[in-house]
Amino acid sequence: MKKILDLHLVPGLTLNGEAVRLLPFQMDSLSICWLDLAFADIATRNLTKHWPFESYKSRTFVIEAADSTLQNIAFDLYSSKIPWSEGCLRSAMYFQQHGRFRDAATTYEALLEEYPTNYYSHYLLGFVYKEMGKFSNAIEHYSAAITYNSQYPYPRIDLGLLEINKGRIDDAIENFVAALRLVRGRNSRMKPPQSIMDSPRLPQTRGISSAPKSTSIHRCRSRLSISLHSFCEINS
Repeated sequence: MKKILDLHLVPGLTLNGEAVRLLPFQMDSLSICWLDLAFADIATRNLTKHWPFESYKSRTFVIEAADSTLQNIAFDLYSSKIPWSEGCLRSAMYFQQHGRFRDAATTYEALLEEYPTNYYSHYLLGFVYKEMGKFSNAIEHYSAAITYNSQYPYPRIDLGLLEINKGRIDDAIENFVAALRLVRGRNSRMKPPQSIMDSPRLPQTRGISSAPKSTSIHRCRSRLSISLHSFCEINS
């Protein structure tokens, strides 16, 4: 690393008339989840405090641009208070709740690279893709969530809503009915994994109103609405 810096291979800026070599690279140069960039930020700052890098100045761009909630997640990870997977989930949920869907998607994708069969990450990524308007990707991850945990009803509901808007009414009804059976077969409310900080949102019926207009869909609409409202009442 010292050789790379000495050869000026890392772009630098000028501060008070002096060349400043900044580490790491710009945060938007690669598709890397925020938490990994923040961890690198902290590690680089600590590294440049010691020989042979103490003469090199660095600036923690990622950490400085984050609010206290994200900063605390990064510092908890760096101090080994939480595992990487929990830090990713916390930061991804934060991004999702604040409408930063690209950052949320990048983080969920990083989680799935490490844990490709984690159904809840697939479900949350499907939701994020839906909010981004990437419906094919959303369907892919909702379907994966069902594959890896067929007993979890929420992805079936959201997948069903997307299927309605594609005119796949029979497939939608099949998913709604399956979800309803899963909930009716439980005496207690369906809960997400204990390691997840927030429970998923309840399904919404607004997807039905945006379905293509046709006679068959109008006949199905009341049946679908009843199924969805029954699901919400049982799950409340």
